[in-house]
Amino acid sequence: MARNYPADIAAQKSLEERYTKERDAQLHWYMARRASGKVGGGTETRSRQMEVFKRRLELAPTMTDDLRQSVEKFKTQKHTKPKRNENQEVLDAISRLKESDPSLCVEMRPISPRTRGLLYQGFSREGRGRGLYLKERAAKAPEDKYQFPIVSSWEYGWKLGEVIKVADIKKPPFGRTRLINDTFYTRTGIPDRQTQGLLIRSKTVF
Repeated sequence: MARNYPADIAAQKSLEERYTKERDAQLHWYMARRASGKVGGGTETRSRQMEVFKRRLELAPTMTDDLRQSVEKFKTQKHTKPKRNENQEVLDAISRLKESDPSLCVEMRPISPRTRGLLYQGFSREGRGRGLYLKERAAKAPEDKYQFPIVSSWEYGWKLGEVIKVADIKKPPFGRTRLINDTFYTRTGIPDRQTQGLLIRSKTVF
């Protein structure tokens, strides 16, 4: 294991003498300054910072009596925000909708007579009755049955069929997953033999 510097006694003594000389020089300078009155208590070299601050305070504009009364009055007042009643806001919004269009206030659209009639035709054991009714209701999207999203999970994909075709968002008939050819790959302009001249999508990723 290597020894730390300094490795010999002579180097240690030399370094010790340098530290001692530096300390003695600092003490000598301090004592000389103190004897001449330039260190601590000297009025000639005293910092004028406090005098500058005092002069600035004296020259600063003073507050008028009216302004002082207004400030005191403002301090005594309680400044609190009014409590927000969210339930009352919802009720007010519903009342305004009732006045403009009563049909918008109904959460679920009325069921068609044909679908409602399935409840009274047979039994669920036979694949009819309530079982068929629930199956028909589940086949419809939430935006077809309700005016607005009732829960927050419906907001994702709400009325997606108006933007994307239903055929494009259906699951593939075979296989669990497939390549996202519609949105992930770009067109290259190279015709495909199977598509008979149609443009295929390349494997170039954005």
